[in-house]
Amino acid sequence: MDKRVCESLNQILNRAEMSEADLKSISDLMPVMDRGFVKELYVNERSFYLSEAESFKMRAGKVVSRRPSTRRMIYRDEDLLEYLDGIDATLAALDLPLSNGIPKLDDLDKEQKAKEERIDKENRRSALSKLLFPPQVSLFGLMVPHFPSSRVIDGAKDVAYERAALTAIAIERYRLSHAGRLPENLSVLVPEFLGSVPKDPFDDRDLRFKKLEHGYVVYSVGPDFTDDNGEPEPAEAQNPRHYDVIFSVTR
Repeated sequence: MDKRVCESLNQILNRAEMSEADLKSISDLMPVMDRGFVKELYVNERSFYLSEAESFKMRAGKVVSRRPSTRRMIYRDEDLLEYLDGIDATLAALDLPLSNGIPKLDDLDKEQKAKEERIDKENRRSALSKLLFPPQVSLFGLMVPHFPSSRVIDGAKDVAYERAALTAIAIERYRLSHAGRLPENLSVLVPEFLGSVPKDPFDDRDLRFKKLEHGYVVYSVGPDFTDDNGEPEPAEAQNPRHYDVIFSVTR
């Protein structure tokens, strides 16, 4: 929802000049986000799976299909421990700078997909094999934990976009008080229009600012950690990791 608000603000700023009072009100109401909310998702997920594991343990051994002895639930402590190890590794990666954390999350994601492929292969055994060795439903097979770096990247991109939106509001306020002129850099907005220059969540440096022929762009280097000079992501882009996160006002 916060991102939708920023997208709407972006459209408004590209079409109309807002008053100082409106800009100040919006600035005061803007959310202040950081990457911590992604970590909270995993902490909450761990709590949920721990309760699910307890419920699963109580039901273990029961037949879970209409045909007797065809699919039986089994509980193994090692499945739960494997999941908890994965969550702990994910939380540790989230405490690192994104340039180090994202590659670690990518590795965890690859390991997870390999486990899923193994389970899928076991489920596609021949009819004779299933008759001789009835399939079992394990805790891991049902819970299938995920540690995708895409969740972290999307979260960081949202944070970058919201910080860029807040910076754009400050620039618009500067414009109003300086006869329509743009600031030379973001530091001149401090402290009158910004408490400090917002940081890029991907490299922890100040967000970038670039003047355009008509307007400006505030941007983050994005998940490839490469400054592409605020170039927008093309509609036909195949890999969204390769582009900056931008908030542009071309009015």
